[in-house]
Amino acid sequence: METAVEMYKEALSQLTPVKESIEAQSTILKLKDLLQEIEDDLALQKAEEEISRSMDSQEEGELDDEWSKFIEDSTFQTKKRF
Repeated sequence: METAVEMYKEALSQLTPVKESIEAQSTILKLKDLLQEIEDDLALQKAEEEISRSMDSQEEGELDDEWSKFIEDSTFQTKKRF
């Protein structure tokens, strides 16, 4: 996706010399819209990844707490001889 953003920006920069022509203006608008859509999608993906990571670490912490409570509350019998 980041490569696509770079390619669209490159295409826009190549259209700069002819940006005054009517044909180029419609193409420039389309490219800008596509570029904005891709950047919005990237931002959304990054936000979702952060939320997912925070939820995973929170769930992992809860499992650790549950395991610790189990170990502390249980009564293990140790064998004196094997």
